[in-house]
Amino acid sequence: MNQIKYVVLIMLSVLWGCKHEPTIADYPNSDAVYLNVTKYFTLNKDGSIVQRVEKKQKLFTYRAFQSLFGDTRITYNPEIQSLKILEAYTRMADGTKVLTPDNGYNEVLPRSCADSKALNHMREMVVTHTGLERGAVINCSYELTTKAGVMPFLMGNELLCGTCPNENLKLVLKVPAGTSLNYDLFNSDVSPSVKKGSESDSYVWLFEKLPAMHPEPYEPTFNKDLPRLVFSTQKNAEQAADLFSGQKAFNEGFETMPALIKKINAQKKTDTEKMHALHRMLVEDINTLPVPAALTAFRLRTPQQVWESNSGSPMEKAVLLAAGLQSIGADAEVCLSYPSVFNADKHPFLLMAKPYVKVKPKGGETLFLSPVNLKDNALRHGYVSFSPKNKTVHAMEQAKREEIRVTGRIELKAPDTLTTDLEGCEGGTNQSAQMRGTYCFVTLPESSKGLVARHLRALPLHRHSALEFGSPLTEEYKILMTVADGYTLLNKHITQDISLPFGKLSITIEQKNKEISITKYLEINPSLIEVQDYAAFRKLLNEWNLKKYRQLVFRVQKIK
Repeated sequence: MNQIKYVVLIMLSVLWGCKHEPTIADYPNSDAVYLNVTKYFTLNKDGSIVQRVEKKQKLFTYRAFQSLFGDTRITYNPEIQSLKILEAYTRMADGTKVLTPDNGYNEVLPRSCADSKALNHMREMVVTHTGLERGAVINCSYELTTKAGVMPFLMGNELLCGTCPNENLKLVLKVPAGTSLNYDLFNSDVSPSVKKGSESDSYVWLFEKLPAMHPEPYEPTFNKDLPRLVFSTQKNAEQAADLFSGQKAFNEGFETMPALIKKINAQKKTDTEKMHALHRMLVEDINTLPVPAALTAFRLRTPQQVWESNSGSPMEKAVLLAAGLQSIGADAEVCLSYPSVFNADKHPFLLMAKPYVKVKPKGGETLFLSPVNLKDNALRHGYVSFSPKNKTVHAMEQAKREEIRVTGRIELKAPDTLTTDLEGCEGGTNQSAQMRGTYCFVTLPESSKGLVARHLRALPLHRHSALEFGSPLTEEYKILMTVADGYTLLNKHITQDISLPFGKLSITIEQKNKEISITKYLEINPSLIEVQDYAAFRKLLNEWNLKKYRQLVFRVQKIK
């Protein structure tokens, strides 16, 4: 009897030690789950950097391998990096091991580098996994080595949650002994295991049961609500600035733009008009290459090269824009904006930075111009700024409020003819009057530069992250409309007022005899709408967009 008890205890201990492998019952709303992901980041004594990734992923649905996780893609720069695939195989549901065949490894041009001769050496290794089915487990690991002398320090920005849940995530940082490593962990209380050795120091983080993230439109570039590890061995912000400031792109003249400048000078009178004309041309006519700056080791082509190739990265276009503005006599400076939660001396702010050009026209207000967008959205709430050339960090100026003010008159003549005399509605919607039987529908003016330009007409009921609204907005309409005899307004007298901590709305539509007074006012103050304010924000915008505030309906009576 005792022997039986011992056998039972041994079997129970074995079973207890066997970790339960999750099934779709554990993750009913997920297409797959990572069983294990391990990432190693190693800075060697000679300055070379090795990144090693190991992943084991279990598939639950047909969608998982038909459109989501059927391959592994690794983008790299062969001029400065070498890639080695360590293993790639699938363990099918019945345990059969299926190796990725030779024709399952294919190099292609990364999508972000398309249409650019200067970047056609970039590569994306596509590892196509085979033997996929529900219950199969993908195993893949690779090693990416960056040559010595390319990067003067190690840096990383690791978002800890991905497109599917993760059972176990391990992050390992290894640096030469005595090397200072700066790191910060956001939205997690996991502490690293630190080991100091004679040759190297290592830092290890272990995370369990990480949920999947839910990508949403209008998310901030840096979502402060998600778990994230940032790390860097840079000594200070000046060392990071050296990656840019010493390059020819910042110090070489630009010779082939005079013809364009001459044309702009002939067409535009004020400095501000000339700057906006040049800005529009470079944003719209120079193709933007969304290549990550780290992929080129932050190396930039000169403005001349970008101009001749008719394409450039956001940073290259910013340098080109600054050079063009300087050629018309403006004091223009390339700057970087990045989340204020980063410490420029310690954190890898370059990985999150967005370029813009700061320029001040004579006698005018300072402009902050995005090299990829005509909207003045270079400045965002909670961001700070950095000048690579001057190597200075300073608080970011607040984004300039966008003000849309439309005033004037509209006259509705029989039978359905509209005449308008409006100011401040350039590029707005075409006002129209349409007869449908005995009814006339009049669409009120709406500026194309106001809320409609933010494309926020249809908002989902719930959000998991903050919504980046952009620059604060004030949009106001004061219109007096006169109508011909026989036109009876069916819209009831409207008076609506909503006041919230982040904005307000006021709408009045009132008829007196043949005159209709239309007043509409919308104000949104913060650049970032927090999750707790989203429901009220959505309600405010839905109210503003109601059809009864945008279209008037008249019953038409024939006049004898």
